[in-house]
Amino acid sequence: MTSTYYSRQDQPRPEPQSFGQRFPNNPSSFATEGESQEGAFPHAKKEDYSQQYTNTEFSPIERSLRINFTRKVFCITAAQLFIAGILVNFFLNHSWFAKVNYYFSGFATFAGLVAFITSVALGFSETLSRTVPINYILLGIFTVAESYTVGFIAGQYNRDVVLTALYLTAGVVAALAIYTVKTKTEISYYSGLIVLGTFGTAALSFLNWFTIFGLFDSLIFVGTAVMSGLYFIYDVKLLMGQDRFKLSLDDYIKGAMHLYIDIVRIFLNILQIVGKKVQENEQEEEEQRRRQRQRQAEAEAQARQTRQRRFF
Repeated sequence: MTSTYYSRQDQPRPEPQSFGQRFPNNPSSFATEGESQEGAFPHAKKEDYSQQYTNTEFSPIERSLRINFTRKVFCITAAQLFIAGILVNFFLNHSWFAKVNYYFSGFATFAGLVAFITSVALGFSETLSRTVPINYILLGIFTVAESYTVGFIAGQYNRDVVLTALYLTAGVVAALAIYTVKTKTEISYYSGLIVLGTFGTAALSFLNWFTIFGLFDSLIFVGTAVMSGLYFIYDVKLLMGQDRFKLSLDDYIKGAMHLYIDIVRIFLNILQIVGKKVQENEQEEEEQRRRQRQRQAEAEAQARQTRQRRFF
């Protein structure tokens, strides 16, 4: 009986395997020869890891970055609204400040011009909007100038009207934000509505120039308010980045500026609608008081004539 001994050098060496072959991620690699994936693992799900994340979905890291980006933009916008509230409060509670700016209305015109120039610079220049600290400085200048303009406009109305418009704006913005987060409608749908609404409102404004009594004023007010809401939804969708169109993570200054402009636009539209309604009510009350005084005067004149007839 003979026995065969193999030395370590004579034994056949196994072929080198890669990490993916030794520890496979796909359950089908565990199946034996001639056995399918379903036969080896009947409960395993067949996945295609190459297409796990599409253009409209995020990986966990990208989702975390996008959430932090959205929070940063909303925090910057909150700071802008705080500055706007301070300036509006000055116009409403300090009569001397409102009178000075009323007699020197050129300050408001200059502030509007500064706000327009800085918004164009931040909106069309990626270098200015992404370079720190230039982007924060320009955004601060834009915020102060725009807030001054908003305060000048709000100073033309009664305090109660401004507070009513402020509360309504907060409710509308909160409702639109919740709707934007919950809805699954694609952003291209809102872009189409924005284009149609813009042309429709522009057409009504053009026709209103040729009417004497302003027949389209109410429609224009409602149209501009609806358009402001659509712009807000569109910009929030860009921040969320769940559709084909999205803002870059470096455009936090641009996103905050867009949100601030949308909220200011909503506030001014609501302020105009509420102010016009209050003005109409005041005119009706004044007309009723005038008629009542007229009827009292007629009654007194008639009573005077009656007494004179009785005397003679």
